[in-house]
Amino acid sequence: PQLLILEHPLTGLDTRFRAKLVGIIEELLQSNMLVIVVAADRDDVPAGITDILWVEDNQVVARGAMDAHPERESLPGEMAPVLRLRSQQRLPDGQQSKDPNDASKALVQMEDVSVFYNGIQVLSHISWTVRPGEKWALLGPNGAGKTTLLSLILGDNPQAYANKITLFGRRRGTGESIWDIKKQIGWVAPELHLYYPRVVRCLDVVCSGFFDSVGLFRGCSSQQREAARLWMQHLDIMQWTETPLGEISKGEQRMVFIARALVKRPELLIMDEPCQGLDAGKRDRVLQTIDSIAARLDTGVVYVTHDSRALPKSITHVLALDRGRIVDKALWGQGQTQHKN
Repeated sequence: PQLLILEHPLTGLDTRFRAKLVGIIEELLQSNMLVIVVAADRDDVPAGITDILWVEDNQVVARGAMDAHPERESLPGEMAPVLRLRSQQRLPDGQQSKDPNDASKALVQMEDVSVFYNGIQVLSHISWTVRPGEKWALLGPNGAGKTTLLSLILGDNPQAYANKITLFGRRRGTGESIWDIKKQIGWVAPELHLYYPRVVRCLDVVCSGFFDSVGLFRGCSSQQREAARLWMQHLDIMQWTETPLGEISKGEQRMVFIARALVKRPELLIMDEPCQGLDAGKRDRVLQTIDSIAARLDTGVVYVTHDSRALPKSITHVLALDRGRIVDKALWGQGQTQHKN
């Protein structure tokens, strides 16, 4: 074509595939083809781009030669300041932090778990335990098995019954329902943006977290609505209470989905690529929000990403997968790992 438009071409790619695709784009930039790359982050702009058009709040705020803006900080539009939960505010009624020492059972326990699809082994001999209060980073490149591992926890994978998996102190296959599992898990993932109707009010999106539904199809009690409002207040998104989800930015939507995951005060919070597709300012906001939550609550966390450079500071453990196998299991602290057998 005479014109090639690449909209967020690096979103969701691990380091290896990012480098490969960037190389391809840079080759195309040497041709006579006109290339437009749409990106949320200056770091996602390949070398070889000659001009920049910066858009914010539906307006062009900067344009010109790329070399006139050598640093991202020199560009306008740094996003909203990073949030911190207000320590002086109470948590919603009945949802005060628990003493983590009171919880004796593991949240997740897997022993020698393997999963096959059409004769192909996707997970191989996974043994992993997540205890109350632990904050895990689940790392690995695209195709490492992270999504399959999550599906065993979220209750969506029938092969959980063929393996030795215990969730919240109960062995899978002993009569529990998927909803028994889901009510103890808060879940955030980029695909939620696709599932939710754009016309649903943000307050109703948060309230739907009580029922683990995509949309709100039953009435909430006054206590539940008050809890939802309190979480929105904690996350500084109260201004969007009555606003349809589709009318706010993707970064603000992500904060709404975090409130949805937290509203029922789950024992385990699973955050699957929560920063995917966000610019640097919104990414920092999400990461520091996670750290603020971790400092206030005893909720266990599994933070999933293919990019180990962007982790919350509150991470305590790391599990790294590659081709369905565990390649690293470690304590995490002060920038170094302390390996465990």
